[in-house]
Amino acid sequence: MISIIIPAYNEEAFIVKALLYLNTLKKEATFETFVCNSGSTDSTVEVSKPYATIINAPKGKAKQMNLAAKHDKGEILFFVHAYMTVPPGALSAIKNKIANGCDSGVYSNVPQQLNDTTNNFNVN
Repeated sequence: MISIIIPAYNEEAFIVKALLYLNTLKKEATFETFVCNSGSTDSTVEVSKPYATIINAPKGKAKQMNLAAKHDKGEILFFVHAYMTVPPGALSAIKNKIANGCDSGVYSNVPQQLNDTTNNFNVN
């Protein structure tokens, strides 16, 4: 399973779109979604509740991501920003790369090749 973790602070303008889009990828992989909120003063938490487990954390992205990672049940952690659109095929690609021996990676819009010496990958 993939654990998708979204650190959030006042993300109401973006987060619902991201969460709805992630739900369209359910055929690619089994995943759980966490929104790790750090004291938002807008409606980030309320609009995220129907789509994700909410975790309240102290401010700071590293603190948010680490706290959410303690709650996950997945074998793969995928950190996503609220303004990101994860393209079709990304979850399948991540799952397949991990299954084929890669132990870490990143998603970006910049093409990069598999680095066989470190077992890292980049999903484009």
